[in-house]
Amino acid sequence: MDVLPFTRSRRQSEPQSDQPRTFHHYRRNTPPRAPCPHCGKLGQRKQILPTRIVRDIAYKAIHLVHVTTAEYRASCSCCTTFRSQIEGIEAKAHYTNKVREAVMDRLLDDHMNLDQIRFAISARLSSLEDPPTRVASLSSVDLGLLLGHALYR
Repeated sequence: MDVLPFTRSRRQSEPQSDQPRTFHHYRRNTPPRAPCPHCGKLGQRKQILPTRIVRDIAYKAIHLVHVTTAEYRASCSCCTTFRSQIEGIEAKAHYTNKVREAVMDRLLDDHMNLDQIRFAISARLSSLEDPPTRVASLSSVDLGLLLGHALYR
């Protein structure tokens, strides 16, 4: 009688990685006709815009949302063209509204006033190798990430 040796499965033998998992979620809003944001009259699709990547909140993970929208030719006199939007994601944003709210809540929970935020940002920027050139244009999410209140890295 031959005895087979016990072999562990690959999942048990591999060490746990400290790297966060990455989730990809695809959102698309490109119907052939869409309502004008001003008057509601339907416009014809002009072109589908390139897909852009937006970051979202996920527990101990990186959540990337691939957003595809379209540009429309307006059939009214309100505007010449307009773009479709996806709920919860601002136009040309790099982060979802959930991330913005979470960073602002964290800053408010820390009871930081504007002077403390400016001091913390200047201290953090002086330690960076490649600091941003325009500090005045940083968004609330960028402020939170610079202060170290990142929900993910």
